[in-house]
Amino acid sequence: LFITWGKKKNFKNKIFADSLLNVDSNINKKSLFFVIYLEKNLPKLVPKNVILIHKKNYSRSLIFFFKELFKNLIRYKFNPKRFIHYFSAQTIFAEKINEHLKVVLRNNEIDKVILPYEGQPFQNFILNKLDKKIKTYGIIHSILPALPTNLIKRKGSPKFIFVSGIEQKKTLINFLGWNKKQIKINKSLRFKKDINKDITGSIFFPINLNNINEITLNFKKVLDY
Repeated sequence: LFITWGKKKNFKNKIFADSLLNVDSNINKKSLFFVIYLEKNLPKLVPKNVILIHKKNYSRSLIFFFKELFKNLIRYKFNPKRFIHYFSAQTIFAEKINEHLKVVLRNNEIDKVILPYEGQPFQNFILNKLDKKIKTYGIIHSILPALPTNLIKRKGSPKFIFVSGIEQKKTLINFLGWNKKQIKINKSLRFKKDINKDITGSIFFPINLNNINEITLNFKKVLDY
């Protein structure tokens, strides 16, 4: 079972192509893809071995908010410390994903779970709920951030983790609590060597661009200068 994210661009020619792990549903027909879909518009065709999890309604719902509010108040017996800790978007999201995942696991024989691992709360939550017999593999698909506290070895971490460099492995072992036997070094699945290495004249941007118009305006000023 692959647990990953997807957008409409990942669905082409009746195939789901995972851009983070460079695997696709056509080659791995005996595997299932549990895809957390990140866009409003759904793909026209979804392969049989792909399970799409998406949000039907993107508008904010007061009914949903109060439903979760009262549910958590009762669940934690009005304990303010536990309520504040668990009543969050991250926890609710993790529980919703886990509800769907339990159905998948109940109806299919799964012995391995592979996911692009970022140490997100929902990932640790669902991995912790899995049957201990299931082997779990986390793939670090990008460079480690400056302060990689999200990758601290903790409850719900994958049993094995793959990195793409010796320095990443050393960091995980020396500072983040991982055992060296749990870490494997592998070539990056996401980035290939056959990319164009000539970066002359290129412009590099951060992952998120909040204001394209402002960036464009400032860039024009640089050119004019």
